[in-house]
Amino acid sequence: MPRHGIFPLADLPPAQGATPWWDFVRADKMLAKKPNKEFVKTVIVVWLTLSAASVIMAGVTWVQLSHNVKAAKKAVDTQVAAERVLRWMGGCESGQRGFTLTGDQKYLEPMIVGETNVLLELDKLAELTRNDSAIFQRVFDLRGTVDVDLEYLHRIVAMRIAHGLPAALEIMAEEKDVALMAKIQNVVGQIGQLGSDRVEFARSRLLRASFTSLIAGLMGVGAGVFAFWLSRITMRHQQRERELIEEKLVAERSSREKTVFLANMSHEIRTPMNAILGFGELLEREVSEPKHRQYLKTIRVSAESLLQLINDILDMSKIEAGVMELHLEPTNPREICEFIHTVFSESAARKNVKLECQIAHDMPTALLLDRIRLRQVLVNLVGNAVKFTDQGNIYVRVHWEREESSSHVTLILEVQDTGVGIPADK
Repeated sequence: MPRHGIFPLADLPPAQGATPWWDFVRADKMLAKKPNKEFVKTVIVVWLTLSAASVIMAGVTWVQLSHNVKAAKKAVDTQVAAERVLRWMGGCESGQRGFTLTGDQKYLEPMIVGETNVLLELDKLAELTRNDSAIFQRVFDLRGTVDVDLEYLHRIVAMRIAHGLPAALEIMAEEKDVALMAKIQNVVGQIGQLGSDRVEFARSRLLRASFTSLIAGLMGVGAGVFAFWLSRITMRHQQRERELIEEKLVAERSSREKTVFLANMSHEIRTPMNAILGFGELLEREVSEPKHRQYLKTIRVSAESLLQLINDILDMSKIEAGVMELHLEPTNPREICEFIHTVFSESAARKNVKLECQIAHDMPTALLLDRIRLRQVLVNLVGNAVKFTDQGNIYVRVHWEREESSSHVTLILEVQDTGVGIPADK
């Protein structure tokens, strides 16, 4: 009995169009890997997953809310500290003006106290905003402006002490303190606005946390309904999977039958074709009339073409059946170029196309390979190049690569032509 790997459990094949009973046994075994208890397990896992996800989602939201509340508190403290900086700077300017106009030392005391408190508030602002780059940048700008304004006030006081009221009034006439105070007010306003934005963001997060808690509760309740629905879907999916497996087995069986049919037909047809070729050669020796010899030549060429087509069909069936064999024999790779020139030089010359074959100079003189299969590949590649190249040239390059720590090599064949090529969408 021939062994094609199709009838492993019975001596006779099933009726035409029927699916073998052992194929259904295979399908049942494949589906048995997923018993009904898997449905219950899946439902429980999904239920627990959704419940855990709802708890985690609520927990993460409330943790984020806690961070945002802390950030909002820092924002409020920042606003208060910035307003204090503005108020203390106003006291410094008032003290400087009082001393400048009267020369009374008692006016310097509020200026000194204000300067000390301003620096303390600025340090507090820097500590509060060190993790908030946007507000920290404003605090940095505020500190720079305050330092410039304080330096300007000290310069007026020093001028009043050293040179009297007229010299001090001359510096005050520049009104730099007005511009600096306006800049301080602007920066303090920006810090206040950013702080308000943080507080508003915290309020929105509080609302979001409330909605998230509500959604988490609904998810916990709906997890059971979803798990029940999922079990129904899983049962339908299993039924569909059974149908697909059965269809797959039928398709595989049809494919195997087609492959065996092609192989058998190729073998059966080659026998009479070889007979036709043999008797054609015998008749050529017996027939001397040119007309009859031409007829015999036409018969022989047609038979050889048909035999080649049958061989190609047989090769395809072997490839599909997984029994394709390579017949390795010592071969000189330089024969490749000789073969290409022998077969295609005439057809290329008729089209006025330049055909060149280049082989690597360090190519080994002998390699173990299947000469017939290699020539089939070359005929297809170079034949297409000649067919679709109307002008220009065709280059065939043969080189090789050695595999490290192995006696095997990789033979690389490249065919380059100036033909129309293959469209990008193909």
